[in-house]
Amino acid sequence: SWTGISATISRRILTFTKDKIGKNDDESYYSWLMSEISHKLYVDDFDLSHIDIASFKTLTEKMLRVGAFFEVIYEVLMLGWFFIERGDFEKARDMAGLLGRVGAEYDNDHAKVEQLFLEVRLSIEQGRLKEAIDAAHKGILLAERLELRPKHFGFLNVKARAHVLLGDQEGSETCFK
Repeated sequence: SWTGISATISRRILTFTKDKIGKNDDESYYSWLMSEISHKLYVDDFDLSHIDIASFKTLTEKMLRVGAFFEVIYEVLMLGWFFIERGDFEKARDMAGLLGRVGAEYDNDHAKVEQLFLEVRLSIEQGRLKEAIDAAHKGILLAERLELRPKHFGFLNVKARAHVLLGDQEGSETCFK
């Protein structure tokens, strides 16, 4: 597995630790949930049917109130990726909207960047390539302003990919000039 721990051992760790979390320990449960989603995405079966999205959103709101922005942003982002991979674009768009709300309400640039990146991936998967190029361009400008070089490069990559999928070789080449 990508973690260096076998899928079987990591599953056992997640199963064991879930029962050790206190009923009112939302932060620990949210961290566990993030690990569960990561495991399902990267080394397991992609089955998140046991996660109630309404409860997830309620817990997310609690986490925002205590300032757990990093955890919320990556939890929501991973769920968005999961929904894209499963072809559930409506739920993926809902996750992008949640990131947008976090970015706007809390003036959180990190959430704004990840919202744009999720929107680009979603638009590409749905074949809305011009929309993907527009969102990638906004992401490039935001990542430049924030001096986030890896994200900047990531946005350039997905913008070039959208151009290639459109059959626009020249547009793709200009992304890296």
